[in-house]
Amino acid sequence: MLNYEEAVRFHGHNGPFLAVGYRIGQFAHRRLRPKKIMDMSCVIKLPMRKPFTCVVDGIQCATNCTFGKGNVELKQMESGVDVVFRSGTGKELTMKIRSEILEYALNCRELEQCTHQLLKRSMAEIVEFREHEFA
Repeated sequence: MLNYEEAVRFHGHNGPFLAVGYRIGQFAHRRLRPKKIMDMSCVIKLPMRKPFTCVVDGIQCATNCTFGKGNVELKQMESGVDVVFRSGTGKELTMKIRSEILEYALNCRELEQCTHQLLKRSMAEIVEFREHEFA
């Protein structure tokens, strides 16, 4: 996993959608506690256009879920961003980025300032989430 500064270098610039994706990935990794690199996978549903797709880079950098290993799947969604993480132990974490956070990020004029604010917010302010077991 990369720290946030490394994620910014990987992505090419600092921005609110990268920050939100990174925070989501960190949160999922802490909650699901994968032991091996393939112990977690995710399905990301979002509009297939920038800046929404920047969330994907943040998630990849904060988790061991990557396209190269095949444990990330993207699905088209007209609006909003939903992410489902699954662990090798049968736990699932479903997350939905709050619409007010998406609006804030979309209307941001000062990327550094908006990003800094999003990195300070609590996860409950950024997403709605639910944990459960899956079969």
